[in-house]
Amino acid sequence: MAETPKYPPSSALKTVKKDLKKDKLKVPELDKTTEKHRDQMALVELRSALDPYIKDWDAAKLGMDLIERGIKIDGVGAGEILAGMRTGPEGFDKYTSKGFYGIMMSSEDYSDTRDPGYSVFSTTEDINRRIPGFEKIMQKQGIESLLPPEEGNTVYYDTGWEPKQVGTFPSGRPKYDTKEAQGKALSVLAEELAHLGMRYVQKEKGQFTNLPLDDEETMMNYQQGRAAANEGVYAMENAKRAYEFYNLPGLRQSKKEIEAIDRASREALQERGIGVKPAEPGIMEKLLGIFK
Repeated sequence: MAETPKYPPSSALKTVKKDLKKDKLKVPELDKTTEKHRDQMALVELRSALDPYIKDWDAAKLGMDLIERGIKIDGVGAGEILAGMRTGPEGFDKYTSKGFYGIMMSSEDYSDTRDPGYSVFSTTEDINRRIPGFEKIMQKQGIESLLPPEEGNTVYYDTGWEPKQVGTFPSGRPKYDTKEAQGKALSVLAEELAHLGMRYVQKEKGQFTNLPLDDEETMMNYQQGRAAANEGVYAMENAKRAYEFYNLPGLRQSKKEIEAIDRASREALQERGIGVKPAEPGIMEKLLGIFK
């Protein structure tokens, strides 16, 4: 299992670490239950920041729900999210030419979700072959080991974006705006979650199993650009261009497959109880206290 950092540390956690005096206060070791609660709270915080990016992106919303509640909605998540760095002294750019901002490594069950003839998707088991040194770089970034593919999917995204300098303080110290850097990270995370949502639609629903990965990437660029247009969040320039292109007059036919994926993802969410108005409790349910 991967160890911290699974998610970007919260501002509260940063403050606590800053205020701790190592020579006066010994930080207790966390037991498994406490670690689980910490990770759950971190996921809630991440989910809140991510919400505007996936609000109008059903495939990404489906992927996040799979991470939170699992394939069978049994509370056993379908994998984990890892936050790392492409830039910086221990970032990917220092060690490999295979630059990327995020990757979804499929579980054993979700690595082969398409029709015969299509290549399987990367897992944590074969990632070192596809991106040499991947696991060693992860270890340098504080992730001790990767989740085995038989235990779930792994969503990795880059949080090492450089914040934009917007001026200086009276002391001369540079002043930074971190909003854009966070937006870049969250837009990447949303796309990788959308890939997980697509694996679910292919494996569990048997749909779009003949969709080339390049076409899937193009559609996700459009969906990322749409989220930015509708919610005012950050999107990569190629995503903005894809959104503008597919909205040109005469490209209605090209958008049909994108709309079909939106619809399939939305239907999957509804089957999982998301986006469906809950039924009103009857008298018996009220009496039995089923609905709290």
